Amino acid sequence: MKGKTLIAVVLLLALANGAAAQISLGVKAGFNTTNIATTGNGGKQFPNIDDKVTKPGFNVGLFADFLLNNNVSIETGANAEMKGFAINNEYRMGNYVEKNRIKYNLLYVTVPIDIRLNFGRFYFLAGPYFGVAAAGKYKKNSDANGDNIKVKDDLRFGNEEMALFNEGDHFRRADVGVGLAVGCEIIRNFGLRLGYDAGLLNIQPSGNNDNTIKNQSFNLSATCRF
Repeated sequence: MKGKTLIAVVLLLALANGAAAQISLGVKAGFNTTNIATTGNGGKQFPNIDDKVTKPGFNVGLFADFLLNNNVSIETGANAEMKGFAINNEYRMGNYVEKNRIKYNLLYVTVPIDIRLNFGRFYFLAGPYFGVAAAGKYKKNSDANGDNIKVKDDLRFGNEEMALFNEGDHFRRADVGVGLAVGCEIIRNFGLRLGYDAGLLNIQPSGNNDNTIKNQSFNLSATCRF
């Protein structure tokens, strides 16, 4: 509820700066490098979370820039972003060797609300984002003594802790975090943007203060203004 109130207040302030405030619209698309920040051992969902590695993703979105003066504006919009992480691990018992790569692909819809500081062709963005997981896939590729086994399944979102027989939810659906970005308008209306997003919410249903999973991602995007 606090997040929705903050969004409403910021948007109203931007609009209240008068109809004279210049508004520009644009689109962006690019690539993410995503992972998770963790504490604890991953709980029942992710017992081998210490072996986590980054994975590639994508981002695409629309943005609106509310110019308050020549140097300051408020930028918001809506993005579709692929986040998640991968786990690589290996089990050995005698002559038996099993190598696993497990990918967790999470598709989020996010709404950032950033203060934008403009310095000629360069700019700096900082502010919170609010996200919700729209879908997700779990993919496991195992090599067990030369036999390749592949497993795919949908991720489940909710607040139910994982129990026996893989029952329960993998992740909580909501996410809130902060983002930072720097950008440059290379030519008129076209540019590049490099950013970093850090999740603040523990997205693991079985987590607590000593056992957390939080999203984090670097992103590089091309931007185009209308």
